Amino acid sequence: MQTVKAKNVLKLEYPTLYKHRPRGAIVKAILGLLRVYNGATAAKLAKVLGIPSKWIASLLRYWIKVGLVTRVRLGSRYYYELAGEALEAPEEVFWEWLETSDIELLVKAAREAAKKLLEAKLGRKAEPEEALLVEYLAEAHARGRKVVDIPAQKALDMLADTLTDYARRRGVKAITDPETIARTIVELRNFGIIMSSIKRDRKGARLWLKLSNNFLTELSKLIPFSK
Repeated sequence: MQTVKAKNVLKLEYPTLYKHRPRGAIVKAILGLLRVYNGATAAKLAKVLGIPSKWIASLLRYWIKVGLVTRVRLGSRYYYELAGEALEAPEEVFWEWLETSDIELLVKAAREAAKKLLEAKLGRKAEPEEALLVEYLAEAHARGRKVVDIPAQKALDMLADTLTDYARRRGVKAITDPETIARTIVELRNFGIIMSSIKRDRKGARLWLKLSNNFLTELSKLIPFSK
């Protein structure tokens, strides 16, 4: 995403961005999330980044001063939003300004949005293994792997191993044995949250698994997968 063209456009057409470039990793992450979320509360930003929410106001004070971020009150909450050239700049120019890729920010936002939508669909707090599977599929989708397919003969064992490793890397406690995963797939499929089937190709029978089209449509309203 960092191209010579984007750098030239940044210098010539967006002088405020060119003059005020973020340096710290946390500030870059906050500004990137504001682009991904199209605005967010301090609490939401802090939750995704794993920092105290009281840090957000001070970290964004400079960017509000130079006109690249604004704080808007909606009801009882304040939302931070990009403003000026940070809002107007096209994707390529914006991410060149941050000198970072948006994919990791998008992945974090996709997981959080997917869990929120999952619980809205279930009408209750999601079980850890339910959230884990949906977040795994949302992350796979955000990274461009829209369908997860596994050899059918050992599909549940392989999926259980994959989710166990995924939970360990994420620091999440969830039941990931094959029987529990099988029940979770059936339940989420009955709720219309995921789609699964056995398909055959030249490699043999394979378990095909993805978030449902309806779930993805609603999720795309919360998180811009197309960007």
